[in-house]
This record gives sequence, structure tokens and C-alpha cells, in this order.
Amino acid sequence: LPDFSERFTQSPFGENWEEIGGGSWSVTSNMDGWLQQSTINNTNLFKQLTKASTSSDYTAEFNMKTIEKGLSSDPHFGAIFSYKDENNYGLAVLNPNKNQLETYFVVDGVEQGKEATVLPENSDYSKLHQIRVEKSSSTFKIFVNGMHKQTREIAELDEGKIGYATSDIHAAFGYTAFSNKVNGSNVFNAYKPLPGKIEAVHFNSGEEGVAYHDTTTENISGKYRKESVEIKTNSEGGYHVSLNETGEWLNYNVNVAADGTYNVDLRVSA
Repeated sequence: LPDFSERFTQSPFGENWEEIGGGSWSVTSNMDGWLQQSTINNTNLFKQLTKASTSSDYTAEFNMKTIEKGLSSDPHFGAIFSYKDENNYGLAVLNPNKNQLETYFVVDGVEQGKEATVLPENSDYSKLHQIRVEKSSSTFKIFVNGMHKQTREIAELDEGKIGYATSDIHAAFGYTAFSNKVNGSNVFNAYKPLPGKIEAVHFNSGEEGVAYHDTTTENISGKYRKESVEIKTNSEGGYHVSLNETGEWLNYNVNVAADGTYNVDLRVSA
């Protein structure tokens, strides 16, 4: 299950959300609830954010549609994520006039550059659209309606709140959720069946001295996981771990089918 989810079936919704920058936000109170922002002909960026924050790595899902556009040339609406404050956040919005996905990032008050990706021709923004954000280390993958549209490398932007933003659009927002898992990381603590194969990089999540022991203070390559265990790209595909000093170890959860004597094969390189 997600670590946070919202279906907007109750109003008021202030227990879980907070408004940033104004706008006319409301919730339709029924079984098919929608969060709406109805102010148009105003190019300010209105934001509605969760009070809950993600972890540094996460998957977030956002659902949305337009109701009415304003008269400006550049109306847009979409998802905000990794929000710490007005100087640190990411934004992925749909621009109906230009028929494109646009992403913006701000780190320590400095804009990291806008990227735009064209969406399928004749997209109908009055129908429900989904944005999904997958964040792993410094990599943000942005999906629209299940299609992987952008990958952005943004350093020093980690955990934060998620939510919605509009500019000159009356929009409605539906089911919203985030999980503090990404790229199959839920497998790290899963019990792996034995006999069977275990990927070395799927050691347990947790702290130094509990899930693993490594003499370095960080994963220098920045690949795959954030723990200090060094992980590198394997020339034959996937990743491998590097244990460089005597006494380093990794912990795995396993489920052994039956008592007995087993052989263990390790694939290693010098």
C-alpha cells in the first residue's frame, strides 16, 4: 500500500493539505471526490500541498483534468513534488495550448532549466490524465499516462511534499498517492526463497551495522541505491556490489524451503 493516499471524498480537507500562493481551492464532497482550483485569468502559480513528506526516494502518482482555461497564452496545471520550500521543489505540468509536458526544478532558489516534451496529437485535457514521478537518488523519471516522457538529473533535491499547481486554469484533481519505494526497492527486505538466486544489490534496507557494514561513507558511483555500499554498473547488464575491505558484509532476508546441506555459488571478480 502507498505511504500516503488521498481520494478527496471528504470536505474540508485541511487536515492533510495546505495552500501555498492563494487560489480558490475546494473539494466536491461525494464518492467521486475532486480537488478543484477554480481561479482563472490569473497567471500566478497556485499550489496545494500535502502536509506529509516523502522519503528521499519515492514514487508519486497524480491524476488531473481541465474544466476551463483562462485567456492567457500559457495556461498550465500539474504536479509538484520534492517540495521543501519556495526555493526547493520540482514541477511537472501539462500545457494544453502547446500540447506538451513541461518540467521545472528549483534548487536553493536557482532555476535548473525548463524542459518540454510534446504529447500525443489531439490530446483532450478535459479527460483524466495521469502524471507519475519516480525519484531514485538524483534521477527523476516523469511519466504521462504511463508513457516515460522525461528523465531529469537534479542533485541536492531529496524528500519533500507533493501536490498540485495551476496557472490560469480551472482544473480538477483526483486520486493522489506516494510510496517510499521505487525501482522495485520493495524487494530489498522481501524474503528471498532458497533454493534460488539472489541479486547481490538486493541486500536489506537499513542502517550501517544492521543491514550492511561498509568502511566507506557513501556510494561514490551514486548508482541504484543510496546506502554507503559501493554499487557499480555490470558490463553484462544490471549492477554489482564492491566489497573492498576485510570485514565488510551484507545482510539478506531468506526463506529456506527445508533443512539440509546446500551449495552456495557466488559470482565474483578480482
